[in-house]
Amino acid sequence: MTEHDRTPEQSTEIVANCVSDLILRLHKEAGIPLQMVIAAAHAEIVTEMALMVGGEMAYELCLGAGERVRPLLSVSDIALAASTPHGSA
Repeated sequence: MTEHDRTPEQSTEIVANCVSDLILRLHKEAGIPLQMVIAAAHAEIVTEMALMVGGEMAYELCLGAGERVRPLLSVSDIALAASTPHGSA
């Protein structure tokens, strides 16, 4: 399959999966803390966005993405919400 045979959604999914795999690989194989890998990847991607479309557009795109992720819970929040209380108060 070539780039011309894919939908934009398929291409986006391929890229997202590759980035996710690389983040986890750097964490596991290089021993870099996951938070550090994610922060560095985020900084690099935002910088590349700004170079590609300009700072103002990158800012607007990041704001939009921020609004979409704002309501999401962290893994630890989900685990806490799903846990069963022990004992009595």
